[in-house]
Amino acid sequence: MDIQETLKSALDWVRENVSPVPAGRARAIRAHGRVLSEDISRGDFSMARGTWLDADALSQIAAAGCLTEGMFLPAYQRLRIGLLLLENDAANGPVLEAALREMSFSAERLIRPPAGDADALADVLWMAAETTDLYIIVGDVDLLEDALPLLEADAPLALPALGAALAIYRRRPVLALPGEPAAAFAAFRNLAPALILRRAGC
Repeated sequence: MDIQETLKSALDWVRENVSPVPAGRARAIRAHGRVLSEDISRGDFSMARGTWLDADALSQIAAAGCLTEGMFLPAYQRLRIGLLLLENDAANGPVLEAALREMSFSAERLIRPPAGDADALADVLWMAAETTDLYIIVGDVDLLEDALPLLEADAPLALPALGAALAIYRRRPVLALPGEPAAAFAAFRNLAPALILRRAGC
């Protein structure tokens, strides 16, 4: 399977298997002294889906008359990403954390299990499940394949052209990357954006 077929297979898998973290609702307390739809007509495009709701975005929404008393704006919680570094953590950790920051995300490092111990890896995934919406595991992709059956999870989708794999554990996506830093970063750049943005509801 070449790289294009691998990426198509991975993106199809993400669309079929990954759902957004459930949305909450942020309620506007009062209107902001602007006539509704003063400079934007009903049906006009004013902001892209998945836009981060910082102060600028909220003021633009309010100016368009979309935040008035009694109206609700769907809002997703910040995605909690668990980063588990099994190999080359000194190189992979800073690079992947910087790449996540570029996407406006951050990750919490998970406890590293002993090398080659599938039972310990299964324990780490199980313990982190309540505080993790998406896992990124770097190194020893084969170990993940050994750990998932211990958790009664389906076998991962292997992506040999990238040395990576995708899986679902307790409805949480798992992205397994190769341990060599350049390969890990290349696989991350090809697979992570679609996976993370889909999980974040973007």
